[in-house]
Amino acid sequence: MIRFNDAHIIGIDHGYGNLKTANTVTASGVKVHDIEPPFKKELLEFEGKFICIGENHKSFTADKTTDMDNYYLTLYGIAKELSLAGITEANVHLAVGLPLMWYSEQRDRFSEYMLQNENVNFIYNNKQYSIHIEGVSVYPQGYCAVYDRLKDMNGVNMIADIGNGTMNIMKVIDHKVITDSCRTEKLGVEKCVIEIRNALMNKFHEDIDESIIKKFLMNTEQELPQDYENVMRYCT
Repeated sequence: MIRFNDAHIIGIDHGYGNLKTANTVTASGVKVHDIEPPFKKELLEFEGKFICIGENHKSFTADKTTDMDNYYLTLYGIAKELSLAGITEANVHLAVGLPLMWYSEQRDRFSEYMLQNENVNFIYNNKQYSIHIEGVSVYPQGYCAVYDRLKDMNGVNMIADIGNGTMNIMKVIDHKVITDSCRTEKLGVEKCVIEIRNALMNKFHEDIDESIIKKFLMNTEQELPQDYENVMRYCT
């Protein structure tokens, strides 16, 4: 989060696997309840709904405006960043992204979706937030990561932004993005997890929780039988 004049600029990456802000990463699953759930960690209260965030991952949808999930995730991302700064009231300018191939078609619709409420009041983890969303900037995913490095990209460079549900691919030749090379593939970490999970099932006839597989992919230390680890390593 960056303060600019009287606004807080908050960048939010609405990934299918995780919601990312400058300082936080949270699984992007959304579960909406009409009554208050027994477990209240990471709980939003908005317009009479109780919204649990982060218990799983979001299913793939090509259009991120088809339901309210990404809006709820946006409010959550705002609250996470503001809570770290000890702020509960703020003017906010959002910076968000869309997959390369869908950017031109969905940019305006996604912007309108984010601006559906200019003034928003909600509760996050029992604390009231009052937010004025003064604007939104929508960017092509992957490009922002290399924008300030284009001057150093001599020759042919391939950029791959690998997420949970999609992979954005972009070619840069002598500092310039080749527009015709940009594409979005429905291929990401989730596909790899499924392949590993199926391989383990075929070999050991046991369904392994995906959290174990993802820890392996992130090189997180955990105790695994060597033969299981060998199969997982072979798949990658």
